[in-house]
Amino acid sequence: MRTLPLSGLAGSAMILGLLCGASPAAAATAGPATTAAPGLSIELPEDAGLLAGGAGTSITVTFQCTAGESYNMFVELAQVVEEGRTATGTGFTGPGTCTGSSQTEDLLVVAGGGFYAFREGEAVARASVSVCPNGQTCGQAMDAGVLELREALPN
Repeated sequence: MRTLPLSGLAGSAMILGLLCGASPAAAATAGPATTAAPGLSIELPEDAGLLAGGAGTSITVTFQCTAGESYNMFVELAQVVEEGRTATGTGFTGPGTCTGSSQTEDLLVVAGGGFYAFREGEAVARASVSVCPNGQTCGQAMDAGVLELREALPN
């Protein structure tokens, strides 16, 4: 995946820029890279599988966080499907428990927004994982970039 790790507002500006027709390189100049809490990371895949004719996608996210901490994960996806029409969707999972090693989660992202289906091709994605140790400040890691949507292979 062409990773564009950006924090909250900068990540939103990057996605908005891509949806408004900016090139990925131009949109990526929106801000600084995310600084995650120690031991906390997240990475989007290079591609994701389309489901049910584009009604959704399955995105496998790789992440790592400190053993025993509880996490929540969120993924956003946007894709221009034809001029002036954008398919969007979100997926969420949690709470889960961190193992301290590299883990994966398969997130279902359902097409919503303007009710347009996803299709094969490039899409912009942003994923975040949040952990909140007991009585401490919450930490977050984020990854954003362009991934390729493909027809899902049968199991």
